[in-house]
Amino acid sequence: GCGYGDVGQVHTSDCSHVIFGTPFGFVDYRNKAGDPMDDAGHGTHVAGVIAAKGNNGAEVSGVAWNAQIMALKFLAADGSGLMSDAIEALEYAVDHGAHVTSNSWGGVRFSSALYNAIVANMKANQLFICAAGNEGFDNDAMPDFPATFGIPNMVTVTAHDEEGHIPYWASYGNETIHLAAPGANIVSTVPTSLFNESLYTANGTSMA
Repeated sequence: GCGYGDVGQVHTSDCSHVIFGTPFGFVDYRNKAGDPMDDAGHGTHVAGVIAAKGNNGAEVSGVAWNAQIMALKFLAADGSGLMSDAIEALEYAVDHGAHVTSNSWGGVRFSSALYNAIVANMKANQLFICAAGNEGFDNDAMPDFPATFGIPNMVTVTAHDEEGHIPYWASYGNETIHLAAPGANIVSTVPTSLFNESLYTANGTSMA
């Protein structure tokens, strides 16, 4: 997938209507704790693209100002993590009423357990949004998972630049990628504790 990422991880004061506690709680499956504060910046950046509140002088706004963010962390700052923790995070999302999950993570190994977990999400009427990956591969020929599972509730997204072109680093596929969205030079929120600033420009299919 995208090297590393999170299922809905967030650590920013610029998200509108973020609910702390149940049903939209914070769970850190990586460290088996209830506090998934961002230790890489990736999750906060993606969360800002989704839900950063506008009209507040903060220079950026997300696409869904009133979205509720459920923070589910299962990867370490270096991108390492366990498939079992990813599955547990997806199960938590179903159990706690999430309607959509944003998934900017993946790998080349097929997992029937992960496939079945996403099918369970589908049966719970949950939409599974997935980044295509940043390897520049043709995912039709070199599958990346979960991006290429092809389950009906999945939308797999690659990136395009300001001119509408697919960057060299963005994975693609006529059969396995559903759409492209802006993913180059995207300004969004980041934890000031990691970046010494509240905004950062990033590239990636995660940002799309």
